[in-house]
Amino acid sequence: VKDRADGTKKLRIITDLLRSRGNEFLFAPERIVLPRLLDALESVLYLLEDIEQCLAYGQWAGDEAEEVELGSADVKDAFPNIPVRPADRRAQCYKAFGEFYVSDSLVFGAGPSPLVWGRRGAWLARTAQGLFDFRELQLQLYVDDPWWAARGTAAQRKRRTVVLLLFWEALGVPFSWAKGQVGASVQWIGAQISVVNAGPQGRGVTVSGPEGKRRALAAEAQRLLQLQL
Repeated sequence: VKDRADGTKKLRIITDLLRSRGNEFLFAPERIVLPRLLDALESVLYLLEDIEQCLAYGQWAGDEAEEVELGSADVKDAFPNIPVRPADRRAQCYKAFGEFYVSDSLVFGAGPSPLVWGRRGAWLARTAQGLFDFRELQLQLYVDDPWWAARGTAAQRKRRTVVLLLFWEALGVPFSWAKGQVGASVQWIGAQISVVNAGPQGRGVTVSGPEGKRRALAAEAQRLLQLQL
């Protein structure tokens, strides 16, 4: 049971294929390398620095200044969107609510499920990035949570964001639109990322974590500083 931001609860069935020994018949030959917050920050800084460079060389003569805008989305039920071929479904047999079930799609709890989805996710991210120049838009995909930074005027940023999402939708990717975010500050993988397009200290990007995690990190840092090494 997972608590939603609006106060409601979401029920997610986790199939324990380790306990049922189903994972013994499943093979995951590799691991997916996920992006870090640092990767997102570097993407924003790259776009901001390129804006500064264009201004310095007089390459922008438009009436509206370019800015960087952030966005994030959430793929709806990522694992169940991947079908499993009939010959492999026997490994996904499980018991719930007094009945036996066999899933025809990826389940939460199967060892290779993150890898299989990760391969599709990596392909979706790379093909979508290929639609844009690195100076126009950069994106990261953490499991089923895409994040992007779009550069340009308000109209250009809007168009690039729409093209990105429509491209994914054309490929059959369903989104939880209520969780989508676009603006100068968005939440992604547990942190708040904010871009500063103008200010007393110039352009930049900031990141902050939840209050509870910040306190825990501060307490751990204080404990380490008190150790006798």
